[in-house]
Amino acid sequence: MLNSTMWKKHLGVTLSSVMQYNIQNDAINANSDDNRNNKVVEETFLDDINLDCEVTKWSNWSPCNVTNGICGWGLKEKRRTILVHTKNDGFPCPKKLVKRKKCHVTCQKKKKKKIRVRTGCGMSEWSSWSKCSPDCENQYQHRVRHVLVYPEEPDSTCQNEVEHRPCPCY
Repeated sequence: MLNSTMWKKHLGVTLSSVMQYNIQNDAINANSDDNRNNKVVEETFLDDINLDCEVTKWSNWSPCNVTNGICGWGLKEKRRTILVHTKNDGFPCPKKLVKRKKCHVTCQKKKKKKIRVRTGCGMSEWSSWSKCSPDCENQYQHRVRHVLVYPEEPDSTCQNEVEHRPCPCY
C-alpha cells in the first residue's frame, strides 16, 4: 500500500493544485463501484498559504582569485542558494546570496642560490717585470700582484704577491 505522498508522486500531483483525490485501499476494489473501500483524502493546498524562504548554509570561502592567477590582490567569495522561495506573507529570502572580500596572495621571490666557493685568494694579474739597470746593479727583477678576494679561512694567507728573477745582464 502506498502512502499519500507516494500516490501524489505517482499521479503527478503538485502541492499547489491538490484539492481532493482518492486513494484505493485495496487493488482488488480499485474498479469497484462500491466506494466504501475507497478512502477520500482531502488536502487544501491553495495559493493563499504562506511559505517562508529557506536558504542553504554559507559555503566555505573560495581560494583567492587573483587577476594574474599567481599572486597579488584578488577576491574570494562564499555563496548560499535558495532552497524554498517565499510565497505570500512568508519570511522573505535574503538579498545577499554571495559574499566577497579582498584577499592577497604573496608572491614567492625567487631565491638566489648562494654558491660558496672555497677558494684561496683571489689575485689580480701580475704586473710587468721591473726594469733592470743598464749597468746591472740591480741583479733582480720583480713583479707584483694584489689580493682581490681574501680567503674565508681566518688562518689562511695569500701566497706569491711578489716574484723575483735574475736580470738578464750576463
